[in-house]
Amino acid sequence: MTTATITAEELARLLGVALWTLYQSVSEGTCPIEPLRVGRRMVWPSAPVAALLGVESLDDVKQELTSVEGDASLRLEEPT
Repeated sequence: MTTATITAEELARLLGVALWTLYQSVSEGTCPIEPLRVGRRMVWPSAPVAALLGVESLDDVKQELTSVEGDASLRLEEPT
């Protein structure tokens, strides 16, 4: 079942960018999808993210990421 929103960590993984890069794009106004702000927390609506990725549902994409999460190329690294 697809949730209505996804977290910053999930979106960064789906877009293949570092979490820091995602937050920077939000602060610069260049993020392709505007986040929903809940207090200090940011989440993104699933439907526009799925449309951006060209998929019907994020379920399959998120499942694929989870199944290969041990792959070092998909790990998020914090900037030093």
